[in-house]
Amino acid sequence: MSKLRLAILFSLMFMTACFISSSAFALPVIPGAAGYGMDTPAGRGGTVYKVTSLADTNTPGTLRYAINRTGPRVIVFEVSGTINVNATLNINNPYITIAGQTAPSPGIFLRGAVVQILTHDVLLQHLRVAPGDDPIGVATTSRDALAINGLNGKAENIVIDHCTFTWSVDELWEAWNPYGNITFRHVIASQPLHDSIHIDEGDTEPAPHGFGPIYDNQPSSHSTVVGSLISHAEGRMPYVMASDYVQVNNVFYDRVNSFNRFDAQKDVVTRNSIVGNVFKNGPSLAAWAVGKKPIEINAGFASGGKVYLSDNVVQNHSFSLSTQWDLIQNSTSFTQAQLQAATPPAWNTGLVAKPVGEVVDWVLDNVGARPADRLPYENTIINNVRNGTGAIIDSIVEAGGWPVVQNNTRTLVLPTSPNADDDADGYTNLEEWLETYSAEVEGRAVSSTLFSNLTVNDATNAANWSTRTNLQTGDLTYGDRTTVFSAVSSSVAGSDWIKPAMDSKAYTGTTLVSFNVNQNSDVYVAHNDAITTKPTWLSTWTDTGQDIAGNGLTYSLYKKTFSSGAAVSLGNNGNTSLGQYVVVVKPLTSLVSNLTVNDSANSADWSIRANLQAGDLTYGDRTVVFSAVAPSVTGKTWIRPAMDSKAYTGTTLVSFTVNSNANVYVAHNDAITTKPSWLSTWTDTGADLTSNGLTYSLFRKAYTSGSTVSLGNNGDTSLGQYVIAIE
Repeated sequence: MSKLRLAILFSLMFMTACFISSSAFALPVIPGAAGYGMDTPAGRGGTVYKVTSLADTNTPGTLRYAINRTGPRVIVFEVSGTINVNATLNINNPYITIAGQTAPSPGIFLRGAVVQILTHDVLLQHLRVAPGDDPIGVATTSRDALAINGLNGKAENIVIDHCTFTWSVDELWEAWNPYGNITFRHVIASQPLHDSIHIDEGDTEPAPHGFGPIYDNQPSSHSTVVGSLISHAEGRMPYVMASDYVQVNNVFYDRVNSFNRFDAQKDVVTRNSIVGNVFKNGPSLAAWAVGKKPIEINAGFASGGKVYLSDNVVQNHSFSLSTQWDLIQNSTSFTQAQLQAATPPAWNTGLVAKPVGEVVDWVLDNVGARPADRLPYENTIINNVRNGTGAIIDSIVEAGGWPVVQNNTRTLVLPTSPNADDDADGYTNLEEWLETYSAEVEGRAVSSTLFSNLTVNDATNAANWSTRTNLQTGDLTYGDRTTVFSAVSSSVAGSDWIKPAMDSKAYTGTTLVSFNVNQNSDVYVAHNDAITTKPTWLSTWTDTGQDIAGNGLTYSLYKKTFSSGAAVSLGNNGNTSLGQYVVVVKPLTSLVSNLTVNDSANSADWSIRANLQAGDLTYGDRTVVFSAVAPSVTGKTWIRPAMDSKAYTGTTLVSFTVNSNANVYVAHNDAITTKPSWLSTWTDTGADLTSNGLTYSLFRKAYTSGSTVSLGNNGDTSLGQYVIAIE
């Protein structure tokens, strides 16, 4: 591929990857997002593969192995660090989600990588990709950070979210051959290596080639780029030839030549909407390009093509700018009237542009992989834009060398019934679980159903406090620091919690933080053991003997129980120099625990439920509902089974522990006239529940707290599986 084509392809790919996309007709794969391809299911409902090794081998536990599997799949990470990629990471098989946000801090860095997408329905999140200039590795003719390539069939329905692409020696990304419906959202594309080791096809010697993204001129090649940063490149930032292109609320910084370039090398008519973008010249601007406009329309632009411009600005320019058309360097034979559209010729349903005055801070605060957990080189890229510093670079050495990415590990506990949709909102339990990790590394607060009305009286640092869910080893401990939890007690792991600001340790007022619990809950305060004299307000709390750890320090867990609706008020840290306490909220112990289903084929469709009601789904693998529920079990804890477990013939189908004295009910299908022998010691209560036109009689047995309840098989392999309730 020629230098021009590769550069164009890489520029266009980068802009596609940075956009937030949504659809009016299908669920956006990222909640609340909008853009081309955003309605992809990606890996929804598929197998979960855990990456536990940083090796680049095709063996279980590695990223390459998980990528190479077939069928819908979701890839999560139990390890952080650098993966030294030895050959192109080809994504050949569709319906895949790669969730880099699940890695412990500081995340995943793919060194030497070219990630190539050769398929459809793909979601990449929170990955850092840097091909680099190592002499051994992917061919230097095509060492892009990301390639979307329709070589084997149209590459489409692809979303690239919160990724960082740097140090390519071709384009930063490209979209080439048949492609379509791509969104690049909150992506950093920066510092392609210019005068480096790139060799154009057909040439024998390296030549300068530090370009941004490029998009091929293909029919129905829709792409969106939103909320992204493209910086420190010779030009082609990006080179756009997509048929339909939406570029909204991005920042472009430090060109040599032009920023955006629009063309149509294959005569496919293009429709382009450029709204609310910031173009900022930097130190690399060539003397001969000082007066050149930031957006260039090449002579090859196809007749009938349109460009819509609105609310875009240029910073540090030396030319007159009185209208949006003054941004355009028109190299075509067409007039402004022939080229400029009065309304957007391409747009995404649900996409709302921010005013351009808000764009720089919004982009820089939210862009790239793990923006709340950035690596130093990413901070440098961001600060260069803010300060007007930095320049085009030619080598990794000029970038400060390869980053040292700490190798941390943690065990991920997947949600119960990961592919079910317990709250019926269209997203699986697993997708909602993944969203909590996204919020964590993006610095977004997550609503908790356990508590509300969080008030922080330390006004100076209140913005760095936030509500979190799913407390885990590897989470960032504070909203204003990069330290992480190195160990979390099993008693609170997975709980909702409040991430504080470390600097709130200096607050000396009486009440630092308050909130309300929305159900009966245990509230834990993890207080720094280095503070030997505890604050007086903590004297009424119970030391559990358990702790959490972070940054080499241990925090003992103090507990107090609060009733639903109660206000919780916590005092100051008790020490203005040592680490601020952390708050964890956990609902009171469930009536049922240790659920074990021996029918492994269907166990994923069993789950512990609360508040049994008519209208609830009866089974985890069917859509039938309860039409009537006896008052004796209405509102009780219950266990939703899998209907297909009726076929299980082993001795013990299910067992669990009751955590207080309890009556256990088995609702057994009346159509099964010969009851299983294990049910003979249970009492028929004369009450029942109904579902799908069938009646299930309620059999009861009393158990003492701590008892294990073991229940046998259904007693019939063709008639409806029994249901369990506990009071």
